Parts: sequence; C-alpha cells; structure tokens
Amino acid sequence: MHGIYITVIVILAVSLIFKSSNGGENDSIEDIEDEEEDTTQVLKDASVTIIKNTNPNPTSTVTAPSSSSSSSSSSSSSNQNSNTQTTTSEENTTQEEEEEEPEEELLPITGQIVFTIDKITKEEKGEDWGKVTEIKFTITNQKPKSFYPKILIYLWDDNDEADVRTYVEEEIYFNKLESGKSITEEKEVSISFNEIDEEKTLKAILFDEDDEEIDTVIEKFTLS
Repeated sequence: MHGIYITVIVILAVSLIFKSSNGGENDSIEDIEDEEEDTTQVLKDASVTIIKNTNPNPTSTVTAPSSSSSSSSSSSSSNQNSNTQTTTSEENTTQEEEEEEPEEELLPITGQIVFTIDKITKEEKGEDWGKVTEIKFTITNQKPKSFYPKILIYLWDDNDEADVRTYVEEEIYFNKLESGKSITEEKEVSISFNEIDEEKTLKAILFDEDDEEIDTVIEKFTLS
C-alpha cells in the first residue's frame, strides 16, 4: 500500500517538472488548479484501487479453545494439586516418624529383679513428731515374664515393740512392669512417727500380684 502512494507521488512530481520545463513561469493559475484537481483525482482513484484489491477473506483466524481442551487443562491442574497434596502429606508423615522417639531397648534377661529405694522425703510437723511424705523407688524386671509390683512399707525405731515393727504403714501399687524394662516412680505416702531425734528404720518388701515376696530393702534415716 505504501508503495502505491510513493509511485503516485513520483509520477506527480515528474509531471510537474515536465510541465514546468515546457511552460516556465508563464503558466497560469488555472493550469495549476487543474493540476491539483488531477492530483486529487489520481489519489482518489488510487485509494479506490487499493480498497478494491483488499483481500476480503483474511487468512489469519483466532480459534477459541474447545470445551474438551478446557476440561483437559482443568483436569491437569487438579491432578497437579492432588499430587502436591499427596507429596506434602508424605513429607509430613516422614517428618513425624523422624520426630518420634526410638523405642526403649529391652534389658538383658538375667532372671533377676532389682529393687531399690532412691529417696525418702520427710518433714518435721510438730515439736516431737514428723512424717514421711514421699518415697522414690526403682524396679528393674530382668525376668522372662511381666508382673504387677506391690510394696508394703514398715517403719520403726529401736525403742519400738515387735508389734510396731510388723505393722504395715502403706501399701503401694504399680502398673504392669514388662519383662526387660525398668520403672522409677516417686509415690506419695503419709507415715507419721514421733521421737524425731531417734534413728528410724524404713522397710520395704516387694511382692508380685500373687503375693509372692520378691525382694526386701531397708533404709535408715533421721529427721535432723
């Protein structure tokens, strides 16, 4: 299209030069006006020609995406989201498994049960009396079978009679202790005694659920 305009302009320029060389400066104003009208007409004809030569059937077309393509895109996006969620879930599960504490290793089975008193907590309550408030125990089960520990507590001093020494002050019970495992627990008790300046003897006997005696521990203490 630009080429046509350039060609027309060149033709007009050549025509004007040609006429100028023939008529010189003596050309009348009417001739100039006639030339301008001729130029305008040529431009109009050229425009008409260009419009007539315009291709009414453009070759470039825009095709709207079909519903199946849109559905496929939506399905692909849904699958990607599902895969992302699955991956995230697997990562969370793996992280939770890594954060879990490893299982406690079982102790070797020797056929023995180890029973100890780790701590006796006592308090002075009055001018000449006190109380045992807590006792900390450790029980280790290295026998091939589990059992339910039970402990009987006795307390006396050297001045007490035999009936005091055989009096059960507390019965303490534990949950099932599995074979190859150990427990350490601090149990609350309430065992009163007088003559706080005298040395006290605390006796603990460990039994199983069948009242079979397993072990005995004796600890001595003073309140001061």
